[in-house]
Amino acid sequence: MRTIKRNLLNVTLVLFACLVLFVLLTLLTGTKAKGTSSLRAYSVPKEMYVFHVSHEGVLGFVPDSQNLGSGCAGFSCILYRSSSFGGKLERLNTFSCVNMVFNGASWGSTTGQLVFVWAKKQKEKGLALYISNDAGSAWRKVPGTNRDSPCPPFVVVPDLINPQKAYVIPATSATPFLGEQPLSLRSFLETKDGGVSWEKKFLPGETPPAVEGLLFHPKDPEKMWVWHGSMGDWTGVRYSEDGGVTWQSVQVYGENRIYGVVFNPFTGELLVTGRQVISRWYNGKEEDLRDNCGLSENADFIAGPPLLNLRGKDVLIPVFVYEDKRTVSGIVYACRGGKVKKVTTFSVQLDSPVYVFLSKGKLYLSFMNSKGPGQVLEYPLLTISVPWWWAALGGALVTGILANFFLRRKASSKQCKR
Repeated sequence: MRTIKRNLLNVTLVLFACLVLFVLLTLLTGTKAKGTSSLRAYSVPKEMYVFHVSHEGVLGFVPDSQNLGSGCAGFSCILYRSSSFGGKLERLNTFSCVNMVFNGASWGSTTGQLVFVWAKKQKEKGLALYISNDAGSAWRKVPGTNRDSPCPPFVVVPDLINPQKAYVIPATSATPFLGEQPLSLRSFLETKDGGVSWEKKFLPGETPPAVEGLLFHPKDPEKMWVWHGSMGDWTGVRYSEDGGVTWQSVQVYGENRIYGVVFNPFTGELLVTGRQVISRWYNGKEEDLRDNCGLSENADFIAGPPLLNLRGKDVLIPVFVYEDKRTVSGIVYACRGGKVKKVTTFSVQLDSPVYVFLSKGKLYLSFMNSKGPGQVLEYPLLTISVPWWWAALGGALVTGILANFFLRRKASSKQCKR
């Protein structure tokens, strides 16, 4: 009986060791395969911009050809929705007009989890800011945002960490992304639950004039970054630690247009992208990452808005390299701690605008085609990583169990011979 129990224990230990070894190999394989996974393609109608994909559905828009010039800065659109990736996109009749789509850190960019639109609901007179946290299945009005202006006198800033958190900041100009006035931070709105409830927030200062993007530190809103492109009285990135009372410049390589800024809270680094700009700011020092990406100082490229990948704890940067007047190559890089890895490459047509965004551990590239059907490409990002100490501990555990099994088996066979 004792021998049977001993044998059962040994078998259990061996099976457990095999299980641990299998998990380790699986994790390590997943780590090596990061960024090399295959893609799915999704065809979309002509002239459609797909700007949001999540497990709740897909959202896109097409220009409203019957109301050209009636929207914000002459732009009005019609929303379309599908409940699943690859499904048919059908017109969303919630709104009689949509004058602007917000869902990113830059005004009008496409990198957020929440979707905001400046629109007019059916049978309502004025426009207002509406929010959806389920890919357009339901919409909630942001309180106190009703206006008659065709352009939203508000800017929307998503939180870096919480996908259901965002800020709505009033703008003194009717067209904040074209205006020259600073944004006051003395009274704005915050939601932490995807627009179900809102709370008033207050900071003592204001932004510099004509900002094109605003980013709050995820753990301390008094720390923030703003940026401006290549036109106006200033260009570059500025940083405040006291709620906008004072600002200091963050110098970046290249005096070209800046398209985006993101802070990685896992590494404490700031990534800045733009035309011929891929810059990293860490501990008060800047590092030009063009060489790390294999790009020369004379390379003609545009680095789009950077995306914080929460699962991989890195930053993804889409880069479009202009090799000649007709050829453009697309590359997505993953940056973390100053190290750069190529995630994937893709083909680009000169007349095909590209949106790049993340959702639930997947990377999406959305191509609009004005001459025929466009497409959305999906890249699953395998983000499993194994710390060296975890792997070493697991390996030691497996080795110990197997060694114990074989030593006890050898001792048992010697006793049997005697």
